[in-house]
Amino acid sequence: MKYIILLLILLFSCTACTTYGRAHCYTSMTDNDIVTNIQTRYAADTGLSVQNIHVASFERAVVLSGAVENPTQACIAVKLAKGVPCVKCVTSRIRIKNPVDYAI
Repeated sequence: MKYIILLLILLFSCTACTTYGRAHCYTSMTDNDIVTNIQTRYAADTGLSVQNIHVASFERAVVLSGAVENPTQACIAVKLAKGVPCVKCVTSRIRIKNPVDYAI
């Protein structure tokens, strides 16, 4: 049970939606541009390029969903999305395909 709680803490530590100091974005980057930029970053990352991660953006707030092989990939996906210019926040709804495999 404590291992499942540890896994949940790890996942939720990567999913908080907060403002990253980009409350004002002075570029003409649209939500579609943000989604394309994130997907390009995922394609360039060898660990994520084959993963099934859906990216949506509305008013610069990004939501990630889908499934990955392990918790590390989920955190990398969030980190890459946070690094895109003009992204206000990232919410992760990414699930781990076999979470039991990662219980310590």
